[in-house]
Amino acid sequence: MGESLIGTFMTFLPVNLSIEDRLCLVIGGGRVAVRKVQTLLQAGAKVRVISPDLDPRLQKLATAGRIQWKPRRFKKCDLKPAWLVIAAAADRDLNRQIQTEAKRRRLWVNAVDDPENSSVIFPSFLCRGGLVVAISTSGQSPALSRKIRESLEHQWNPKTGTCLEWIGRFREQVKAKISNPRQRFRFWDQALTPKVIKLIRQGKIAELKRSLKTQFKKFPGAK
Repeated sequence: MGESLIGTFMTFLPVNLSIEDRLCLVIGGGRVAVRKVQTLLQAGAKVRVISPDLDPRLQKLATAGRIQWKPRRFKKCDLKPAWLVIAAAADRDLNRQIQTEAKRRRLWVNAVDDPENSSVIFPSFLCRGGLVVAISTSGQSPALSRKIRESLEHQWNPKTGTCLEWIGRFREQVKAKISNPRQRFRFWDQALTPKVIKLIRQGKIAELKRSLKTQFKKFPGAK
């Protein structure tokens, strides 16, 4: 038999979800909920927390109007307006009830203590502006995901995001000068050399600009 075209089996499909201005529900107000809420806010979500008590950090966000807080226990009707649900309560049985009901309603759901039965898991991720590198062990070892992310943090300069923003603007210039998509692909394939990738990783934007502009001038397909 020939080699399978499908390749290695994945427990979860890696995707990027757009949750800006979407209502995301977090049930639970403790330490774990803090991390989840912070991640959701970074992605521009509208966050509603349901819990009788709140961690002081969440209390500050609620007071500042950054999140909505319902100071009570969870009710099934709370799920109705939600787009994404995170079950982060200290009560494992409650988390399972939330997970079951959310799945019945075909909602994205993450149960922090039961990743195997969640429809969504949160990877550990490195963010440098528009560059987001996600590391997942499919819920098997969150600690390992975190360690790998920490090792990458030392390799990618905070100014990498600035480099990426400039590349995005320069890409429009390339598109205006090279109308043929195959030629554009060829340019970027040749231009993003290991040396250029290193400049991006180190956040050396001045050197990056010089390198890409020089290569662009020499590229035969540019008008």
